[in-house]
Amino acid sequence: MRFVARAGQLVPDPRKILPGRGAWVHPECLETAIGRRAFDRALRGRFVAPTTQPPHGGQTPESGLEADGHPMSTQR
Repeated sequence: MRFVARAGQLVPDPRKILPGRGAWVHPECLETAIGRRAFDRALRGRFVAPTTQPPHGGQTPESGLEADGHPMSTQR
C-alpha cells in the first residue's frame, strides 16, 4: 500500500495517483512501520500516523487502558 504526505499527515493512496513523495508498506507491516517511524524517515519529515485498529481489541496491554485512555470506556 502507498502512503503520501499531505499537510503534515499520512494519507493512504490506494489508487496510486496522488502527487508527491510516497512511501510503500505491506499492509501487514503497517503497525511496525508506524512504531519504528519508518514513514518519517522515508518521507523526510514528521507526520501524523494514519489511524489504524488498535491491537488486542482496543486495550493496550502495557497500560491496561482502553484505546481512548480511560480504564472503563465503552467507546470504540
